[in-house]
Amino acid sequence: MKLSEYREQLQQDPDYRAAEEELRPLLDLADMVLAQRLARGWSQADLAERVGTKQANISRLESGLANPSVRFLQKLAAAFDVRLSIRLDAEHSNVRGVNASAGSVSSEVAEAAIPVPNWPLRAAADQPQWNARALASSIQESAQ
Repeated sequence: MKLSEYREQLQQDPDYRAAEEELRPLLDLADMVLAQRLARGWSQADLAERVGTKQANISRLESGLANPSVRFLQKLAAAFDVRLSIRLDAEHSNVRGVNASAGSVSSEVAEAAIPVPNWPLRAAADQPQWNARALASSIQESAQ
């Protein structure tokens, strides 16, 4: 069996398609990081040094096996001297999009983009309390 035939066969499997869809963001990120690094002629060790991490972490990221934090992505963006943008696409949803620049709801499904340039790094005490569990956790930590 040829590789192309095998890939076609995999695409017919609903479980494979579901897993691919679930992993798509990590695989797309891996492709972007690899392309940025190779365009600069950097090794994984070079990128790791610029980001302040280990080469193994860059390897995991480029293979799609890592689930990086936003802070790590900020460091990557800074190393590549690019802007970090986190998006939530509404293309597969019936939710109407919000046009952030105009402040109005559009009548069609839209893409919501959230640019994250120089995301502020706040101290833990300055972090907002998102829910009761987080609040209870922070109260316990401050009492200790």
